[in-house]
Amino acid sequence: MTEITKVILLINLIILQLVWKFTTSYTLKEYLRNFFTLRAFLIMTIALILIMQLLGFDLPIPNLSNNHLISAIGLIINSAGLAVAVWAKLTMKANWGPPAQHNIEKQQHLVISGPYRFSRNPIYLGMLLILTGFEIALKSSLVIIVLPVFLIIDMVIKKEEKLLEKHFGRQYLVYKRQVPRYLKLNFS
Repeated sequence: MTEITKVILLINLIILQLVWKFTTSYTLKEYLRNFFTLRAFLIMTIALILIMQLLGFDLPIPNLSNNHLISAIGLIINSAGLAVAVWAKLTMKANWGPPAQHNIEKQQHLVISGPYRFSRNPIYLGMLLILTGFEIALKSSLVIIVLPVFLIIDMVIKKEEKLLEKHFGRQYLVYKRQVPRYLKLNFS
């Protein structure tokens, strides 16, 4: 099960990268300008940790090595996160931009359809699920990195909310009252 788990996790990471690569509206110059930022460094560090884990450099939790149910639960969480993040990215299309930034020329309207009906931040929610599921599937003690990643994401979201309030005004405030930051559990 361990090798199959690693293959599935790798495939999910590749799918995520391909969707992001082929749905971005940013030029190479814009991409490179954002590449040398703290945000990019953190993303690359997490990606490197995940790749190293897939290659066998990991800190497994003792006494869980033969528990395939935990791996299966992790794969389900990881795949659900992938589905949510990809759905959100495809829904946002050209309105997507780098985190905690707002490009008025590219992000001209507030996206409130698709997964944005249930979460104001489905991409971040999906990414957290991807990371959490990844660590659970590998039964890794590095699951603890989810908490600091969540705290960083929460800070970024708060900064984005201020930008969205400034740019979209009342429209965003109404949306903010109707849809929670992470997940709307009442889907009526």
